[in-house]
Amino acid sequence: MSTRHEKKKTDREPRPFRSRAIDGEILAIIPSALDAVYEVEHDQDRPTQVLDGGIAVVQIEGPLEHHASWWFDSYDAVVKRVEDSLKDSNVKVIVLKIDSGGGDASGNSEASKKLRRLSAKYGKKIYAYSDEAAYSAAYGLACGAEEIWLPRTGGVGSVGVIATTLDRTKANEKSGYVVELLTSGKRKADGHPDRPMTDDIRSVIQSRVDDLAHEFFKLVANARHTTPEAVAELEAGVFLGKRAVKAGLADGVASWDDFCEMVLASIESLRRRLRGRPRHILRVALEPTQEPPRRVLVEHRARVDSAESFPLLENGSLRWVHSHRHACLSRPVGGSRFDHDLSFTG
Repeated sequence: MSTRHEKKKTDREPRPFRSRAIDGEILAIIPSALDAVYEVEHDQDRPTQVLDGGIAVVQIEGPLEHHASWWFDSYDAVVKRVEDSLKDSNVKVIVLKIDSGGGDASGNSEASKKLRRLSAKYGKKIYAYSDEAAYSAAYGLACGAEEIWLPRTGGVGSVGVIATTLDRTKANEKSGYVVELLTSGKRKADGHPDRPMTDDIRSVIQSRVDDLAHEFFKLVANARHTTPEAVAELEAGVFLGKRAVKAGLADGVASWDDFCEMVLASIESLRRRLRGRPRHILRVALEPTQEPPRRVLVEHRARVDSAESFPLLENGSLRWVHSHRHACLSRPVGGSRFDHDLSFTG
């Protein structure tokens, strides 16, 4: 019996994420993942599974590249799989099921932030579950979720970045090689293996590492309601199970089956609460501006329980946008200012 996607044998040969360190490349990865060998998968090999009750499980496994890759998963591909699931009317929540040591630092922060924007846009909650490993850049993706869970032996953390440099000038000299680097600027060859490493070059590369690390700390701090300084004090440590919760990097510990039951119960609970709630009136003032985007003046803000309320809060072309579980309205309008009363359940 043939499968839907035939593969050549060479497509399936295991390979390392990096066969050697790329000089000057900055990664957000747990070091042990660099030496590991992975079986190659392509995007079509990572179908999103939809469980009973509308739970879409987006698998994230192995090393992570910035853009779509022939060999490994990427931030672009993860974001696309999540958005495709969010568009599905049968899907109520998304679960990022992660087993990854991390990957490329480039693009990680923006991908995580986009997951949060997509959750708000479609009004569906995103959970993250460490399927034993959500480290470094993989943990950065997990921070795109509203809650992070893991099993007792599962791990999260390694919040930091790493760069590798190689100075092979002595090896060149011993082998009789003379390498000349012709550049257009003083810093152009910084980190090149055929240029001797100096304290000046080392300082420049370290400053790049520090800058990217600080952005990573801010991303985690915003997601976990703490400060970048507190994240930095974790010293890129790895935390398992209850220790991860105590460190503030996770929300709870549960087996995969128990976690799925909890998510399903939360969906049903939300449905019951929303069906039984009284109706309220929210008065908003819609005022045109000189150029797009049109602005909305909200006279009263209303607290909503969660993003899942989104489908029930639509009225005509008005669209709900929520931030930190608070809601406001937005809509392009023209002409003179007018008031609009919106009835909603919540």
